Amino acid sequence: MTAKGNKIPEYMVESVMKRFEEVIEEALKKGIAINTPLINIQPSLTGTFEGKQDKFDNKRHQLHYRISEGTFLKRVAKESELFKIVPPSTLIQIHSVNSLSSPASKYQFEPGSILELKGKSLKYDKQDKRQGIFLVNEESQKEYRMELSLKSTKSYQMFQVPLDIENGCYVLEVRCLPPRYNSIRHGRFYKAISIL
Repeated sequence: MTAKGNKIPEYMVESVMKRFEEVIEEALKKGIAINTPLINIQPSLTGTFEGKQDKFDNKRHQLHYRISEGTFLKRVAKESELFKIVPPSTLIQIHSVNSLSSPASKYQFEPGSILELKGKSLKYDKQDKRQGIFLVNEESQKEYRMELSLKSTKSYQMFQVPLDIENGCYVLEVRCLPPRYNSIRHGRFYKAISIL
């Protein structure tokens, strides 16, 4: 805000920030350390020189910057009120598996059965074939991906068991790629599933 209560135009703020970046870049390229209330930047060279006559070699020497908080950030950190929060869970949990179509015994299902899963972090990307709900045969290790998904949320999944699945004991597994993760996460149901 200005003294008259008017806002500073956005383009002026952008211009000041752009000039600030340019000045820092010019100084760093000359090897000058930067000390501001916001940050401190110190150029640092890694690698060894073989005597006084040795010159800079890109293969052996690298320029890095050591960055630390300035007085402003130190004060803000000191004055900030801290409190504990519960981070969002990316651990896949399957709490229950039930059939909505076949009257078979618990955890014993027929091909084509409509099943529901309840749990946590069950949502997955249907387009990514690495993700989804899988039944893995305990004996042969053959995998069946549940292609017919009827409902899909973080806490609830409804799907159909494939019609061509072989009889046997299976491990039920949900695989997904949570945001900010680079590898697929697996969650298994603690009981074996029987296909009759």
